[in-house]
Amino acid sequence: MKKLNIVTLALLTSIASVPAFAAAPEIVTIVKLTGINWFNRMEEGVKEFGATGEAVTSQTGPATADAALQLKIIEDLVAKGVAAIAVVPNDPASLEPVLKRAMDRGIKVVTH
Repeated sequence: MKKLNIVTLALLTSIASVPAFAAAPEIVTIVKLTGINWFNRMEEGVKEFGATGEAVTSQTGPATADAALQLKIIEDLVAKGVAAIAVVPNDPASLEPVLKRAMDRGIKVVTH
């Protein structure tokens, strides 16, 4: 599990270090589904990085592994204009259009 935390911190650090950010950027991680140990542990790393003050971080996702629900969450984040989105896609092909739209708007996108 420590390896997962290290990977999560490395991912978030790489996103936050992009020079396009002036103030503390908002970075949101979207998981396949919430409430399982794997993603609960990942959220610990997300929160730990947020505690550094380098970014405002959060993790969210659907309560079930539902690609349509995940898509809606991402669409809302794009509309909100967050600085970066890190997503573990349920259905990568269904997310391509919204993630392209995010990148076109200057939102940094990482899929994993």
